[in-house]
Amino acid sequence: MAWYKRVKLPNEQTEDVAQLFLGVRMQCAQCHHHPFERWSQNDYIAFTAFFSQVGRKPTAIAGEDLIFHKRGTAQMKNKKTKENVMPAALGQTPVDIAPDDDPRLHLANWMSEESNPFFATALVNRYWKHFFRRGLVEPEDDIRDTNPATNPELLAALANHFVESGFDLKEAVRVITQSQTYQLSAMPNEHNAVDRQNFSHFYPKRMQAEVLLDAIDELTGGSTKFADLPAGTRAVALPDNSYNIASPFLKIFGRPEAASVCECERAQAPSLGQSLHLMNSSDVKAKLASSKGTADTLSQPDAKDTDGIHKIYLAAFSRKPTGEELSMLDAIDELTGGSTKFADLPAGTRAVALPDNSYNIASPFLKIFGRPEAASVCECERAQAPSLGQSLHLMNSSDVKAKLASSKGTADTLSQPDAKDTDGIHKIYLAAFSRKPTGEELSIAEAYLAKPRTDAAGKALDPQKSKRQGYEDLLWAIMNTKEFLYNH
Repeated sequence: MAWYKRVKLPNEQTEDVAQLFLGVRMQCAQCHHHPFERWSQNDYIAFTAFFSQVGRKPTAIAGEDLIFHKRGTAQMKNKKTKENVMPAALGQTPVDIAPDDDPRLHLANWMSEESNPFFATALVNRYWKHFFRRGLVEPEDDIRDTNPATNPELLAALANHFVESGFDLKEAVRVITQSQTYQLSAMPNEHNAVDRQNFSHFYPKRMQAEVLLDAIDELTGGSTKFADLPAGTRAVALPDNSYNIASPFLKIFGRPEAASVCECERAQAPSLGQSLHLMNSSDVKAKLASSKGTADTLSQPDAKDTDGIHKIYLAAFSRKPTGEELSMLDAIDELTGGSTKFADLPAGTRAVALPDNSYNIASPFLKIFGRPEAASVCECERAQAPSLGQSLHLMNSSDVKAKLASSKGTADTLSQPDAKDTDGIHKIYLAAFSRKPTGEELSIAEAYLAKPRTDAAGKALDPQKSKRQGYEDLLWAIMNTKEFLYNH
C-alpha cells in the first residue's frame, strides 16, 4: 500500500511494474514508437489499462488514502485515436475483464505464468548482478533487443532453470553461487585483466550499505539501534527507507530512498564521505569502543594476541592472517628523527592518523600544505597547488627548525663522535629519496660536513657541534628539494 500512496497515476504504476518485475523500461513508449524498439504507444496504453480501475478515497488519517478496486470496465483512451484500449500484457492479445474483477489480478497471473518470457529473465538477471556486480544485461532493468546480454545462452538457461524449479529463489541462488564463474579468483591474469563484461574473473564489489553496517557490527562486537525496532535488528531487515534519516552510515553508503524502482538509485560508487565516515565518525568509534565488544574482549589479561588477531581476520576476511600480516610493524623512518605533538593524542601519533580536521588549527604545517577542513566531500577542498607560504614554511618555520634540532633526532644521532659521515649521508638519502647518493652528491655532502663553522661571535665551534649543524643544514636542503616533496 505504501507504493500506491506515492505512485498515484496509472502510467507511473505501469512504468514501475514493467521495470521492476519484467526488466522493461516503458517510459519512451508513452509518447512514441521508437523505430528500433519493440513496444509501441498502443502497447503502453494497453498495459496501463490494468491500472485504470485503481480507486482511492481519503480516510480519517491525513495523508492515508484507502486503496480499492473501482468497479467498471478496465480500459484506457488513446489520446491520438480517441479509441478505448483494452488491457493487454506485453506481446499478448487484449483480454476482456468483467467489471467486478480486478484487472491487476489478471496481470499478476500472467506475470507468473511459465510462458511469460520476461519475469524469469528479469529476476535471474537481477540476482546475477547481485552476486557479480553487473548483470548479464546491463543496466539490469533495461532488457530489450537493442541491449542484448553479454551471454544470451547463459541468461536463457538460468531463466529456464528458474521456471522449471517452480520459481524457487533459493534454487536460483544455489545454482549461481555453486557455479565455477562465481568461484573464480578476483585476481586477473595477463589475458583477462581488461575484461569488464565477460566474467572471466570475479569483479570485486563493495558491500551494500545495509550489509556493510551489519558486517561492522559483527566485526567490532557493537550494535546499531533503530527506533521502534527490537534490539539486535540488523540493517538488512529494516522494513523501509525511513530509517535512512536517523542513520548517517546508511545514507552515506548509498542505501536508496526508494523514490523509484530503478536500481540506479542505490549509490555504490566510493566517495570521500564514506572514507571519512569509516575513519572518523562517532558511530564507528562507539562500535570500536563498545563494552564487551571485540576490542574489549580480546584485550583481557588472559587473552593471547595471536588468537585475537586470528579471530579478527576470520571475522573480517574469512581467512587466517599470513605470517607477514602477523609480524608487520611500522618501519617508516622519519627524515629528521623529530616528532609532532598533537593535543590529547598519544606520543608518536602520525599526521596521517589524525582523527579529524580540528588539528589543522594547531598545526600551521597542515594548514599551509592544504589539509582539508572537511567542510564538504569534494576532493577539491584539499589544496595541492604549491605556494610561496609553503616554501617559506619549509625554509624558515619554527616547527621545522625544531625538528632539525631535536634531541636524539637524525642530525644529533649522525653527528656523534663514533659516526661515519659516509654512513650518515647514505642513511639520509635512503630516508628521503629511497636511494643512495650519487658519487657527486656524496662528495659535495662530505665536503660540506667537514667544513669548519663558527658561532655568532666568530668563535670556532667544537667538531661535534659543527658536524651537527652541518647535518641540520643538509637535512634542511634535502627536504626543500622537489625530489623529496613530490611523488614521482
